[in-house]
Amino acid sequence: MSRVCFLTKYPPVQGGVSMRCYWLARGLAEKGHQVYVVTNADEVESAYRMWLDSDDAAWYEPRFSNGGYVRVIKTSPPTAKMKHIPQSNPFVTKLASLATECIEEHGCEGIFSYYLEPYGVAAHLASMWTGVPYMVRHAGSDFGRLFKHRSLNRTYQEVFRGAAVVVSGLDSSIFAGFRVDPTRIWTTRHFDIPDIFSVGAPSLDINLLLKKHLERPGDPAVRYVSSPGPMNPSLPTIGTYGKLGEVKGTFDLVHALARLKQRGAVFNLVVMGQGDSFPTFIELTAEVGLRDCTWTIPFQPHWRVPSFIRSCTGVAFLERDFPVSFHGPTIPREVLACGVCLLLSGEVAEKQGLLGQYLRNGENFLLVDDPRSSGELAGQLEKVITNPDAALAVGRAGRAAFDRAVRDIGGPSTIDQFEQRLLEMIGRTEVRVHPVRRPVIERRKSLEQQLPASSVVLKDSWGSLLEQFFAASAETDEFTDAVHLCDFLLGTGRFTTGLESEILRYERARNFLRIPAMRDVARRQAVDWEASGPSTSDLSTPERKLAIRPHLSESVHVEEFELDIVIARNALLRGEVPVPQRCRTIIAFIPQNNLADEEWRIDDATRLLISLCDGERTIGEIIEIMKGRSEFADATMQISRLVYRALRKLMVKGIITFLRAKPEELAPATSV
Repeated sequence: MSRVCFLTKYPPVQGGVSMRCYWLARGLAEKGHQVYVVTNADEVESAYRMWLDSDDAAWYEPRFSNGGYVRVIKTSPPTAKMKHIPQSNPFVTKLASLATECIEEHGCEGIFSYYLEPYGVAAHLASMWTGVPYMVRHAGSDFGRLFKHRSLNRTYQEVFRGAAVVVSGLDSSIFAGFRVDPTRIWTTRHFDIPDIFSVGAPSLDINLLLKKHLERPGDPAVRYVSSPGPMNPSLPTIGTYGKLGEVKGTFDLVHALARLKQRGAVFNLVVMGQGDSFPTFIELTAEVGLRDCTWTIPFQPHWRVPSFIRSCTGVAFLERDFPVSFHGPTIPREVLACGVCLLLSGEVAEKQGLLGQYLRNGENFLLVDDPRSSGELAGQLEKVITNPDAALAVGRAGRAAFDRAVRDIGGPSTIDQFEQRLLEMIGRTEVRVHPVRRPVIERRKSLEQQLPASSVVLKDSWGSLLEQFFAASAETDEFTDAVHLCDFLLGTGRFTTGLESEILRYERARNFLRIPAMRDVARRQAVDWEASGPSTSDLSTPERKLAIRPHLSESVHVEEFELDIVIARNALLRGEVPVPQRCRTIIAFIPQNNLADEEWRIDDATRLLISLCDGERTIGEIIEIMKGRSEFADATMQISRLVYRALRKLMVKGIITFLRAKPEELAPATSV
């Protein structure tokens, strides 16, 4: 059996990454491995801390009769001896030091890190210092948010390049741009829900838990406890858990339940959640009249979550407008596995993969397409509250759908796959030397990797076309090479219309975002935008808002296609022959610093709005232009609000930024 050093989140940190790390460590220990978890989890802020009792010790550091165990090694909080200027909490240094000592003392043969900051960076250092290989896994928020920062980006690239194994749920071609050897990428999106999530999980005694916390006034967790009195468990109970906030749909849930209460509905609302938005949540429940039927409890450890779910009649997970598009929460599957009625937002329902094929609205879960529509959400909540027996039947059917998906996925379990990859990494005998860059991929294979649909649609002539291209063009980086090939093929005059032309244009656009020159443009512009963006005072009045000048990113480009090009390309990649049907499609291609570029299908109105964002026109001027368009004649009274909302969305997408207003443009204007 092996000895492994984990550099990861872990309880008492709450959230999906901590959950996965806990169950992976426990799963390895159950198989007889010895796992040493080096973590800064004990230093987590109170807003994101779960609260452990003394009776949780056996779960926190489990030991098994086969010799496997988990031991947790914690960093120490900053003291006066760590003082330095400018002051910081040196997490990377502390973690790398402890991990190095752990590896040397206990003879750890491999390192597993999950989340780039600070764990991946610390694993990279510990590996360089000890010669022990490491596996790194990124999440959604580190890759989708932190990686985009130019001051962090290069370090994370080095972490990927130095890893023996890179674990990702993203397209492996992304990592080609970081010069990561493709043989070291393990693409996996699935994570098994532990067996503890089941219909047999005991129900959590909410009143007893509240009593335990309230009897300990010095307990920091008390700040996240609210109780109007004993809860009546015989009433229908709506539950939700996780971080609270607008994009989590928390406030949508409150407004919808308030609407039902005004109509006479009687129910409990139980929230296991914290976060920066907790005070806002408490204020809102009082404002809308829900304080007398709302109970809040602090984050509970991962092993107690099934009991919380089983204490509810229905559990709502209403995440929407989440800023990281490839974020994949496991909460929906946890609820389904426990056989409890799940109320799920449309945005998350679309991310359920194979499981989504078995989900049927009203049969095995309740769909809330847009949680912001309080009428739609209230309607689904009312079904749970007024007919708990029907909700119970939906929950049972949800468990059956979950079981069918698990059977269809088949294959080795998550922990078996993880163990196999870990042992393969440990079993490599070569001494790992941190590579500066990987060997260049053979040119033909590289082009097929970057232009997969083009190589399929042109398969009969692909080889001869490549030979002509190789004779006419010198090799560059893989993305520029792919763009040059598309230009070469389109320039021959053989592919001017139809499926071949559209596929070439589409895959050219995808690769164009990733060429080094465009990435440099995006990075330079990000610096410029930070210097020229509006300050808080620029947004303080309606007049100042209208004087702000939206500016389109130079690296964003918009393409129009004759076909539904995404459907056609996906069909080709599945080995099907698409039937080209004219369906005009406009796509905005949006580069990201982490190469996980985004594509956004837009309509003519949005395309017009984007074209007006030239950095010279103000929001007020753009609104007047849009009002003058005949297609918006019926919406003149609302156009200001619609335009401003659309501009905000374009900014969030990274398509535009807002430049500061010019002093001469700060004239009185109509409120938006």
